[in-house]
Amino acid sequence: MDKFIPVIKPRSSVKVDVDEVIYIEQYLRKTKIITENETHEIYSKIDDYLSYLGSNFLKCHRSLYVNMDKIISMREQSIVFKNGESLYLSRDKFTAARQYFSRYIMCNKKLLLYILFSCNFC
Repeated sequence: MDKFIPVIKPRSSVKVDVDEVIYIEQYLRKTKIITENETHEIYSKIDDYLSYLGSNFLKCHRSLYVNMDKIISMREQSIVFKNGESLYLSRDKFTAARQYFSRYIMCNKKLLLYILFSCNFC
């Protein structure tokens, strides 16, 4: 666990692996960190956790950040994750997020192909 998010509550403290985070959302005064195995709820602002996230996190709107590595598809104004969960976005937010996600997966595909074809021992 190289990168982690510290989740500090009154009765417990946990290190959450950033690579396991599916999305982070804020509702009212609580921030939820949803991972593959559990959900952490903390009384804090979502902005307190943004510095821990990598470039693979997409801001869908002011209170939602999704891990693009955990997305299977984006269709019909919904984001579908590997664990089967889905989130609904407004039309405007969905269009912008889908365009950004499409560029992200194309860049990662090109990077992967470059690594495969440029290494000498392959």
